[in-house]
Amino acid sequence: MRRSPSIRSVRSLRGLASGLAYAVTWALAWALAGAGEGAAQTRQAIRGSVTEEGTGRPVGGAFVSVLGIDGDRVAGGLSRDDGSFLIEVPDPGAYRIRAERIGFRSTESLEVRVPEGQIVDVDVVAPAQAVLIEGVDVEGGRRCDLRPEAGRATLALWEEARKALDVALWTDDGGRFVYELEAWTRRFDRSGRRLMNERLDRRTHVGRHAFRAVSPENLAENGFVQGSNAEGRFYYAPDAGVMLSDAFLGTHCFEAVRVDERLGLAFTPVPGRGQTEVRGTLWFEEGTSRLESLEYRYVNVTEAVDERFGGEVQFEELPGGEWIVREWEIRMPILANVVSLSGAPRMVVDAVETAGGRVVEVREAERVLPLGASGAAAGRIQGSVVDSTTGRPLADAVVFVSGTNRSARTDDDGAFTMNEVPGGLYTLLVDHPRLSELGIMSPAVPVEVQPRAETRARVFLPSIRGLVFDACARVGADPPSPETAALAGVVRTRGLPADELIVRVTWSRVERGGGGLETVESGADIVPDGLGRWGVCRIPFDRNVTVAVVHGRDAGAPVEVGRMRRGESRWLIVDAPGGTAPGSGG
Repeated sequence: MRRSPSIRSVRSLRGLASGLAYAVTWALAWALAGAGEGAAQTRQAIRGSVTEEGTGRPVGGAFVSVLGIDGDRVAGGLSRDDGSFLIEVPDPGAYRIRAERIGFRSTESLEVRVPEGQIVDVDVVAPAQAVLIEGVDVEGGRRCDLRPEAGRATLALWEEARKALDVALWTDDGGRFVYELEAWTRRFDRSGRRLMNERLDRRTHVGRHAFRAVSPENLAENGFVQGSNAEGRFYYAPDAGVMLSDAFLGTHCFEAVRVDERLGLAFTPVPGRGQTEVRGTLWFEEGTSRLESLEYRYVNVTEAVDERFGGEVQFEELPGGEWIVREWEIRMPILANVVSLSGAPRMVVDAVETAGGRVVEVREAERVLPLGASGAAAGRIQGSVVDSTTGRPLADAVVFVSGTNRSARTDDDGAFTMNEVPGGLYTLLVDHPRLSELGIMSPAVPVEVQPRAETRARVFLPSIRGLVFDACARVGADPPSPETAALAGVVRTRGLPADELIVRVTWSRVERGGGGLETVESGADIVPDGLGRWGVCRIPFDRNVTVAVVHGRDAGAPVEVGRMRRGESRWLIVDAPGGTAPGSGG
């Protein structure tokens, strides 16, 4: 069995998974090299201020771009709190100045000529007219080309997204911030719900992101999922540089969408595109034009990859107007080869791996910049975990908030506390050896965290009777009856397809016949569901019960359950042929 090296895939990301990089690209060497080069040549710059139209108030945090004759940006920077800016340009010549603010119309100056070795003063008046994002017509149709030369860059949602992505790319290239990062990798079972192992890490990251995605042209030509089953798969993500590139804009269609009062800009590959691709949505804060998040999924991937696999990104604007990726997570499949009953190999999802990170602090020199979700917007979860199979609190269980790096361990009373959880809707999951003993996934408990408030939550492992009832329902068996016994459980498939297995449950009684005592057997054959669950919930009580798993002509060692009482429910874990000795879960 060969697995995809998903950690290698994460390290290939730029921007969206920068916190998972385990090497640092130091900006200091680049800065020193630039200083030495600059000392030997004459420099020129554009100096000015940005003020608001009608009021004359200074505009801080505006992104000022210096455009060349062809319209491409050759330099840029953010205006200070007093509206001033000073931007060095590479060569003497003619330039134009463009000033942009998130949520407002942009403005562009007339041509500015910069002589060699001189500083030219330019004042920019920024429109006070806001972009009314609520007025965007989501019925306007799909646009399959947003490149400026194609005349499609006026789409309101794209313009607002482009501003934030542009500044995020510029912030990253500047390399002047120090990031404190919390990162995590988690491996789940094939369903993606039961946590198998987890690794948390905290480190300092200096300057620009250490790992960059391959070029947009490479992704356009070779796809977002590259590699092979033999050598491992590499999963790439669309970062700011990729999404702003001609290669991406020329191969994707965009469309304004509204889902549950939430406004977004959806993107999909152009029709007929065969490469492994991404589709997703850029989401905006409700009632504003500020970019909030990016969600994407992989498409055109045929080998055991489904809608679960992709990623999410949260954006945030710093106090000075810079934009960063605040939080991210990517989900990837771990694939395995299995041999079906017919002898043909096939690829299946053996596990699910997630990797993500969160910026908890940003420093510029000695100054610490505040981040929105780290203080006032955070809440607290106070809760407990109960093992309903025993009726007792579950001590030493790890409870974590899905999609974040927040986790806590329960005390002897099953209680836990999690502080500084960003406000939002989440799912609580649990990891504990008892889940493995029962062969079940973690219960998923939805929870809504309110900023500056405490949220109460209780997590219950299902009872044995509840597990048995659910298993019987999933395989179409009759529900339990108080007049009979019920037996259910999980098959450990050992990589065999669950739909090729049969769980054979037999029960016998001794009767007196014409020839004396004889044993009469009855039973049922059950095909387990996709997660290996099986159940028979109408077994006559006080009978000898035996369970065996059959795969084709092979049968596992029978498990002697013994006599079951009237109304009794029992949970049993059994193995496919070739497995280890089976054991009872309760």
